Amino acid sequence: MYDRAALTPDPLLLAAIRAVARSADPDVTLDELLEITLRTTGADRAAAYLWDAERGGLAVAATRGYDEAARSSLEAETATRSSSRPRSGSRRPARSATPDR
Repeated sequence: MYDRAALTPDPLLLAAIRAVARSADPDVTLDELLEITLRTTGADRAAAYLWDAERGGLAVAATRGYDEAARSSLEAETATRSSSRPRSGSRRPARSATPDR
């Protein structure tokens, strides 16, 4: 029949689902997801990035465990990398419908 272990929900996944379902505030949700990540991995800091269409790249959306100087450094590095990429309005080369041989 069914494999009971396969049907048992992962507690970390449940915690993440609860965090998303519990709050209407994206900042609160992201902060809670970072906290879950830190507890799960044992890391001392974490950062989440979201796509910023205006900049055409990623932007630091939330951090845990970083002091202000370190967060500013992350933001500056991310901005530098984003500015070196083509803007979201630029076209990418078309992909071939047939695989390369």
